[in-house]
Amino acid sequence: MYSLNAKSVFILTTTSEGLSRKLLARHNYVRLRELWNLSFEATQKLLEVLKSPPSIRNDIWFLTGGNPRSIVELWRKNWDVKMWINEIKFSIKPLIEDLVKEFKTELKRVVKNIDEVLEFPTLREKLLNANLITPIDRPCLGYTPPIDEKLGIGEYYAWQIPAYRMILERLTL
Repeated sequence: MYSLNAKSVFILTTTSEGLSRKLLARHNYVRLRELWNLSFEATQKLLEVLKSPPSIRNDIWFLTGGNPRSIVELWRKNWDVKMWINEIKFSIKPLIEDLVKEFKTELKRVVKNIDEVLEFPTLREKLLNANLITPIDRPCLGYTPPIDEKLGIGEYYAWQIPAYRMILERLTL
């Protein structure tokens, strides 16, 4: 057996998955803290550094909500927003088709107001497990997002990225 002679141990892990969060929260020694996406201003600065076309910067904000992973994906696609949206649609299509079949009426309400997901526990679990939505712990570390219907950010829940809400909206109307 090895001894580190440490007085304490600090482990930091990050995840955007609602399911991972739930698994970690069951341990009494785990302290969950939420770190949110970039603010609008920070997103604009990142987009400048990455040399995105100025004409699409606001569109990128409304599709990514400042999610750095999504912004980097767009950068890798040479800012081809249409290609990026199509790839997202393709990757979540089987899941969304099943959700729309089973929960079309409920999804219409959730797309309009993300916090409506509280009324539908089964749908909420499916959306969390699919990593399409996330709970919001207020305040978050650093930047705490305001409630924003356009971005799909409620008081208690938000879409992982606004593009998911937009895709679902198109499928449920």
